[in-house]
Amino acid sequence: PPPPRDMTQPPPAKKARNRLTEAEASDSTTLFLHLPPNPSSPTPNLSHTMESIRLFVQSTLEQILNTDGEEDNKVSAKDEPALQVTLRHPPSAYPNTFKNYGFLNFASHAAASMALATLTDCTDGGYILRDKLAPHVTLRQLQNVSLHWAKGDNSSMKKEEQNKRYPPADTRKDCWFCLASPTCERHLIISVGKSCYTALPRGSLDTHHVLIVPVAHETRGSAYLSLESYKEMEDTKENIRSFVRKSLKKDLFVFERAMQTKGGYHCHVQCVPIVPFNGNGRSVEDVMMGRAEQIGFELKEIPDGTTLQEVLEIEEDAKEKEGSSIAIGSGYFYAEVPVGKDGGCKRYVCRMKPRAKSTPQDNNKENNQETDVEKPSASTEKTTEDTKPSSNGNEDKNEEPAITSSENDKTNDKSPPSSSSSSFVATVPLQFGREIVARYVDNPALVEWKECVVSTEEEERMANTFREAFESNDWKS
Repeated sequence: PPPPRDMTQPPPAKKARNRLTEAEASDSTTLFLHLPPNPSSPTPNLSHTMESIRLFVQSTLEQILNTDGEEDNKVSAKDEPALQVTLRHPPSAYPNTFKNYGFLNFASHAAASMALATLTDCTDGGYILRDKLAPHVTLRQLQNVSLHWAKGDNSSMKKEEQNKRYPPADTRKDCWFCLASPTCERHLIISVGKSCYTALPRGSLDTHHVLIVPVAHETRGSAYLSLESYKEMEDTKENIRSFVRKSLKKDLFVFERAMQTKGGYHCHVQCVPIVPFNGNGRSVEDVMMGRAEQIGFELKEIPDGTTLQEVLEIEEDAKEKEGSSIAIGSGYFYAEVPVGKDGGCKRYVCRMKPRAKSTPQDNNKENNQETDVEKPSASTEKTTEDTKPSSNGNEDKNEEPAITSSENDKTNDKSPPSSSSSSFVATVPLQFGREIVARYVDNPALVEWKECVVSTEEEERMANTFREAFESNDWKS
């Protein structure tokens, strides 16, 4: 046994606790909440105090999200699970008493990080700032309330088991479309509805280029949303279409590339105003179908009276009858193109699937495509980065080859797919939607969203102008 301690000497100093940094807790969605023991505290009921702090933290997330928002469009934790905060408060060994610490669980790492940075002024945590507590009657007299990162409840689970239950952490913490994300650029948001919001993208194709995005982190396309969310997105799209036609005297080109990528995916639909016909007398439908044929994939027209979801289900049923199935992670490219002068439109879809296992040569090519530096491909086409996903709209970090000059329309022609090849292809280029608009208006620079980025001040001006015009009743008559 160890020798008895010399009682004439002071006790050894306790080893300082090493707090987790945000980098070390990158997979955590839990914060450690600590109240210093204080018998003379004006709120001795620890359980009540902990619950008050939980509500305070949750309301902080709501306030951040609803900054500069209208009262009618405010989003609350009651309606949006991404903003909800729960409390785990361990009881002590004594009856009817609790420990002076607890754990706050968030819907995502991004939400926890945003709350931590706002309340402690540090993403690694610390003491909650007194001016944050001051407005709250039940909390204003508390001192030295600290928040730090915790390991979370799932640290003991095997990684593969955890991935089955939850999406990988990095697909949510850096999702620029999630309103709770610290990278969300809220100055571009136009309006927030019950289950979706609208925002201008960075590097927009037009000053009225707008995105429709589900508030929840939906990792599949709009066709797979709940009936309520899908209806709200469709109603929002029709309102934008009416606004564009009546106020701008233009038509609306709508496209959606719903496909999982290495950078993660958050469902969003892009709406771009265009003139009915370009200077060469070509419609956007002509440009899109011609380019799809050159690349080598088939866009199928969706019959009137048939929904996108029904078409995708028919494809899936057909595959099952053939004895095969559509792999998890398969997606689609969807477009609505204006036709005629009566305001009609045609709908097209191409079903995609993930790439097969690649060779070392393919991996090298893919790695080159994921950099920010444009590199020429084997066909002398430029690789471009797709619109960066943010709450304000851009897509992903991956890159795909895309011709950036209209002169190349006559080159690199590929044979159209045979009728037996089905519409399932490896991929539709990430930049395909932007490239169609760029070709249609004969402006190759539009393919690369970074070439179209303007200053934050200009983005704010564009968003304010769009919001004022869209919220007016002039176009609704």
